[in-house]
Amino acid sequence: MNTHHDFIASYNIETLLKITNGQSYHTQPDKTFTGISTDTRTIKANNIYIALIGPRYDGHDFVNMAMQKGASLCIVEHDIAESIPYLKVKNSFQALQKIAQYQRQKFKGKIIGITGSVGKTTLRESLKMILAGYGRSFSSLKNYNNHLGVPISLSNLPENSDYGIFEMGMNAPHEIVPLTTMIKPDIACITEIGPAHIGNFNSLEELALTKAEIFDGLSNKGTAIYNGDNQFASFLENYLDNKEIHHRLSFGTEEKNDIALKAVQKKGRLYQITVQTPDGQCSYNLPCDKRPILYTSLAMIATLYSLQLTGDQKYIPSFENICALSGRGQEIFLTWQGLQLTILDDSYNANPLSMKAAIENLKNSNHNGRKIAILGDMLELGEHKRKYHDELCPLILETKADIIILCGPEMKFVCEHLKSKLSCHYFESPQDIPKSFFRKNLQNNDLILVKGSRGMEMEKAINTLRADNDFKNQRNCQHAL
Repeated sequence: MNTHHDFIASYNIETLLKITNGQSYHTQPDKTFTGISTDTRTIKANNIYIALIGPRYDGHDFVNMAMQKGASLCIVEHDIAESIPYLKVKNSFQALQKIAQYQRQKFKGKIIGITGSVGKTTLRESLKMILAGYGRSFSSLKNYNNHLGVPISLSNLPENSDYGIFEMGMNAPHEIVPLTTMIKPDIACITEIGPAHIGNFNSLEELALTKAEIFDGLSNKGTAIYNGDNQFASFLENYLDNKEIHHRLSFGTEEKNDIALKAVQKKGRLYQITVQTPDGQCSYNLPCDKRPILYTSLAMIATLYSLQLTGDQKYIPSFENICALSGRGQEIFLTWQGLQLTILDDSYNANPLSMKAAIENLKNSNHNGRKIAILGDMLELGEHKRKYHDELCPLILETKADIIILCGPEMKFVCEHLKSKLSCHYFESPQDIPKSFFRKNLQNNDLILVKGSRGMEMEKAINTLRADNDFKNQRNCQHAL
């Protein structure tokens, strides 16, 4: 498979000096370096280490460690006493940005930019997998999707790649503009718009505008892809009209969309999905029929159509392998003190959209054992936090779950609402749930959903079960994004 693990960007001293306008010391003019890193924990052999200065750290303090771990060159802001190869620049972060811009300017393949309140990372990784069947595909490193992560990922983009897929995140107004301006996507996709980080915005409309600004990086020949079922679909269409971006594709379950879901049919262990496109119908199989994975697949079809890759239907077998990522709905099978447990690990993050989707998936699960939910607070909701947590109450009741375990100050109020109606338990944090509670309350064949915002560290509830027990295996089936 032609993924970014197989190749990486390369630079020589002459090129780096031109890009950064720096000065070189102890360097070899014919030396070629591969890959850019700012983190000594992930340094690889022959990397260039850029020493960034942040509010809590100074990368210059880790130069020796970077070299010991395999870096072949450092980019720094001041002289280094040791006789190691380095470039001195005025501002190391600006040097990183210049390298990223240079690499984007050289790139001749297709660039896909992705943002959205849910589903960004799963779409990114799924597209990387599918596009690897058509050429060399590279995607954002890890979850590098902010003002620092995007230039790191872009500076590692191999010149000979055919496709580059970049995720853009935001948690404040207008943060996407500099990212999309740097990435300059040929295709820009918005997976969904909802009240994630709403506490940092004056309104949901302002949040929608910030998401829409991903389209600012498109040329007038670029393609905009967006969720046509979303309440802001008309807003996005008007935004595109004003930007004179005429190549656009909407996707969704409603018939009005350019890429529209027509049918879902169970076929053995898989689900056959039939979709209407501007060129007619196509069908493919998915491992699950949950709403989030359906929308991810529709966004993928829209992207493939835009790239003119849907004609040969070469992509169809790969859809069966779309996987849930760790912490994003991955299904884990655990043997704990003799009990067979299934954990839906959706612990990486949460907002009102993704939390409702996860609860709905628990409700609709055809699991033949008991259902349990361990839920933590949704953060960054500002003055709206009580409202969005209260809205979970009827959804949780509809799951008819056997046990609900809630963590965090906002979930405490949810527990007060629910405790007279079902078995509901409250703990301040997931690490406060003792093994004795699990020992007393868990039964064989329980299905356990774990979800909450990143700051809640809900994975610690899973770690309690994993710590001293037999971890058997895990199987990917995307229950929530």
